[in-house]
Amino acid sequence: MSSPSVVLVVGATGFIGRHAVDRLSESGFRVLGTSTDGEETDFACDLEVPESVDDALRLARPHAILMTAGRSSVSEAWADPAGAFRINTTGTFNLLEGVRRISPEAHLTLVSSASVYGIPETGDELPFAEVNPSRPASPYGASKAAAEVLAGQYARQNHLRVAVARVFNQIGPGQSEAQAPAEFARDIALAEQRGERKLDLAIGNPEAGRDYTDVRDTARALAGIIKDGETGNFNICSGAGVRMYDVAAGLASHTPVEVGVERTPERAHPADVPLVIGSGKRLQKTIGWQPEIPLWISLLDLLDDWRRRI
Repeated sequence: MSSPSVVLVVGATGFIGRHAVDRLSESGFRVLGTSTDGEETDFACDLEVPESVDDALRLARPHAILMTAGRSSVSEAWADPAGAFRINTTGTFNLLEGVRRISPEAHLTLVSSASVYGIPETGDELPFAEVNPSRPASPYGASKAAAEVLAGQYARQNHLRVAVARVFNQIGPGQSEAQAPAEFARDIALAEQRGERKLDLAIGNPEAGRDYTDVRDTARALAGIIKDGETGNFNICSGAGVRMYDVAAGLASHTPVEVGVERTPERAHPADVPLVIGSGKRLQKTIGWQPEIPLWISLLDLLDDWRRRI
């Protein structure tokens, strides 16, 4: 019997990375992980240091690579655009260079973002499909779009096998408070701990609509792409738009705290996208994937996770 294929997860301690490690292991792969300093993982891999990337590839000798590392917060990218490009774009360049020289036979899956699509100019553009143009409206989206361009150029020029997974908004246990649903869950859990009876959640634009997928469903999609060695661009999404107000209301249904919503325009991002909905038809047709975990379970599990954390 042949040994299981080795998958190197770059960014194995992140939100998506942790769940991907679990899912890939359950699927029979031998999974090795990296973090910037090597803590809690098999190898150190600082994407800003090419030699560190090369060392991780030489040590792992992977059959497949899943790139989940990088800055994932739109707010942090607005505050530090140079940092977002340095990690998301230059970091991807360093990985691609390492793969080209050290692991050219390995399949690479790059986790990108729906932020590359930007703001739809007409209603006819929704749901976003992989053929839609990239018109990012934030430094975060631009850093991811640039990483995609690099990945495509390296795939064509060097005959690398590359898949780009455009992940829409994520939700589920383990999410950082840098993302709005987790911030809401944290605030509710803290209010419960303090014995508060009422809580108002500050939301920049409660009517903004997002396409949420449970991170565990996303991990299953990534494992399917890797298992089948697919190449090209793929949306990972639910196909449904959910208002921020409804996310807050969903969390409120799982707590005795009376939760209200306070519109706080100063918390809205510049060039905030009013509505994001994706089409997952290509991924469903290719590997038969579709989301399975309903939003209410994602919200309950997220809230329970924050109750444990605090």
